[in-house]
Amino acid sequence: MVLSDGRRIVANHAHVEGRENVIVIHPDFRMIVLANRPGFPFLGNDFFGTLGDIFSCHAVDNPKPQSELAMLRQYGPDVPEPILQKLVAAFGELRSLADQGIINYPYSTREVVNIVKHLQKFPTEGLASVVRNVFDFDSYNNEMHEILISTLHKHGIPIGAKPTNVQLAKE
Repeated sequence: MVLSDGRRIVANHAHVEGRENVIVIHPDFRMIVLANRPGFPFLGNDFFGTLGDIFSCHAVDNPKPQSELAMLRQYGPDVPEPILQKLVAAFGELRSLADQGIINYPYSTREVVNIVKHLQKFPTEGLASVVRNVFDFDSYNNEMHEILISTLHKHGIPIGAKPTNVQLAKE
């Protein structure tokens, strides 16, 4: 691999004697590079097209619901289990909607982890308020806003709740 300053990284010593600007990597060297999946809305560089022949590339999907729930418990041990379950279900559905092309942004585990970390650190802040921080940007697109509100309400997350769209429990 050629670096921006002209140095070259090579995997073995065989072809480097007498060559300047060559860095031989250790046989145990490993690098983990994370990148967003290709395509919209991530319009950055095509990682695989640029570096795919240099690295052994592996796509890593979002975790299964049970694994995601177990991971979120680690980030938010004091966050109530029902809240974690609501978040996992809602984000799973949002990812499915992105895969179907209904919404553009594939809400990832990164967003739900940030919500749980925030709830862990600020337990008195309401779920709706914390979740709204993730979705406020999408509130400018009315169609997207309605899909998000509907999906979150379906899973018991009262973002954007009004008296007209919340069913009150009977006494």
